[in-house]
Amino acid sequence: MDDAFDNYLALSEVLLEDLNALLDTELGSQASQRNFIRASVAMIEGYTHCIREMCLVGLQCDAPALTAREVATLKSERGLDTNDRYKLTVRAAYKMFDLSPLPDFSGKHWTSAQEVLNKRHQLMHPKVPSDLNIPNSSWPAIKDDVVWLMNQLFEFFKLLQKKHDG
Repeated sequence: MDDAFDNYLALSEVLLEDLNALLDTELGSQASQRNFIRASVAMIEGYTHCIREMCLVGLQCDAPALTAREVATLKSERGLDTNDRYKLTVRAAYKMFDLSPLPDFSGKHWTSAQEVLNKRHQLMHPKVPSDLNIPNSSWPAIKDDVVWLMNQLFEFFKLLQKKHDG
């Protein structure tokens, strides 16, 4: 478990530096908005991977009841899109470490936040020029969705620390 936490801390430092550098710039241009999405989702994916590694240690111990899909996701990231990998990993982690409340993946926040993950995929694998476009009208929602996704991860670490300190 120590190795998983050490990896999280080291990865976090670099990803936070990238995101903070972007936040220190004006995000009014399409290029800066695309880079913000790329960097923020890289951070989200990195944290999700670190959480997955922590859960893998838990699976070797007396793990709580998880769904078959949650266990499969923890054991292998292959065969799942980013949206499912994020949702199943985060949900399994909360269960694994007996944290509550569980994140709500049934509401409008999750539905909207999935669009950020989809947009990042388009930015990283563009097929047509429109894949690289970020409509001005959608930019405020994109920022809100990034915050929601990150809050689920930050809350996991906060609740985990509180549980083990308290």
